[in-house]
Amino acid sequence: MAEKGKAGVAEIDKDFINDFPWINFPKEWKIKMVPPFAEATVRFYVELPNGAIKSVYFDRYGKLGADYDYWEVFQIQPRDDNRAPKRCDKNDITKLLEIIESDSFYE
Repeated sequence: MAEKGKAGVAEIDKDFINDFPWINFPKEWKIKMVPPFAEATVRFYVELPNGAIKSVYFDRYGKLGADYDYWEVFQIQPRDDNRAPKRCDKNDITKLLEIIESDSFYE
């Protein structure tokens, strides 16, 4: 068994931390932080007042579908596998919040 505090520790680029944008979520939203998986750098769920739940992740290394740093949002409740997720640039937090809030953000 690994020592406490040593298992799974990764070096973090301090410039990345300092450069990462702040997000001011609307107070009506519930935010649930979840461990990143599938190469995501950051991941969280958002429950909106209408009961919809969106999954949001940040792909810093472009390993999940784009060749730039981006946010990706998709709806997990109610589920619809026929819809494609929507993306926006890391620093476009206004667009990110619009995508999360929208009921018709799929193209």
